[in-house]
Amino acid sequence: MSPEQRWLFFAVGFPLSVAIETPVLLLGLSSRHSLGVRLFAGVWLTACTYPVVMLVLPGWFDLPAQQLACTAVAETFAPVAECALFWAAFGARSEWGRRTMWRDFAVITLANFASFGIGLVLDRAGCFDRLYLSNLPAPVSPLSACSEGASIGWARGRRINAVLHTDGSMDR
Repeated sequence: MSPEQRWLFFAVGFPLSVAIETPVLLLGLSSRHSLGVRLFAGVWLTACTYPVVMLVLPGWFDLPAQQLACTAVAETFAPVAECALFWAAFGARSEWGRRTMWRDFAVITLANFASFGIGLVLDRAGCFDRLYLSNLPAPVSPLSACSEGASIGWARGRRINAVLHTDGSMDR
């Protein structure tokens, strides 16, 4: 995925992640946190980690060859960082090591796994294919244009097949 495609995916993925993670945090965080804190956490925690996961970490890996390693690092980084941030902002010394602290950490981790899992299902269903293909360069000549059914690229480790028409439209 090119940097431009990462930014495009970010514009869709960030609100989607917030929409998935916020209800988990609303329902799961310990009752010592107000509704406002829970709502704020749903946006703030994702805002702190999603840019690193989507824009920074992929640049450190040889993708798609190291996709599994990149995913493992990203999906470990996000909940650990979010737990640390949440504790720094809303933790109380009296709660250290108590059940409520561990509950909050578990719920933050569950929210991250939920957004990753749902995102993976949506990706495998082809919901994000348009994002991957949105920045394809125009063919240089008619000879370089893709023929019917030709493979035109890779998206998330799988080949995308499509028909590009001379008017710029595309059939998959």
